[in-house]
Amino acid sequence: MSIMEAMVQRACPLVSNVGGIPELVRDQAEGIVVPSENVSALAAGMRWLHDEPQRRKAMAESAYQRVRSTFSIDHWTQRLVDFYESAVGAPNRDVGLDSRATENDPATATGIRAA
Repeated sequence: MSIMEAMVQRACPLVSNVGGIPELVRDQAEGIVVPSENVSALAAGMRWLHDEPQRRKAMAESAYQRVRSTFSIDHWTQRLVDFYESAVGAPNRDVGLDSRATENDPATATGIRAA
């Protein structure tokens, strides 16, 4: 979660290749991925980020765009709806968040609307 928070703040992540991190940060696209427990690679990554400010800024922007598009609430809500609809054979509907949702109105209390 902290890596995604950094990406939303347009920070270029320098991460190790453990767990699902390489699926979130693609090496040389949204940041630098180094082998775990490799201090030399970590130092080299830090040096490269320092020496390449334009490339670092471009990767930071790519990281921001990736998190905003791939991990947004709208994206995951749509994926969940698609999953449920495919499970029951229902037609696809575009689902988004309803900015008019209120806690007092049971019809819109969830904030989800069908478009």
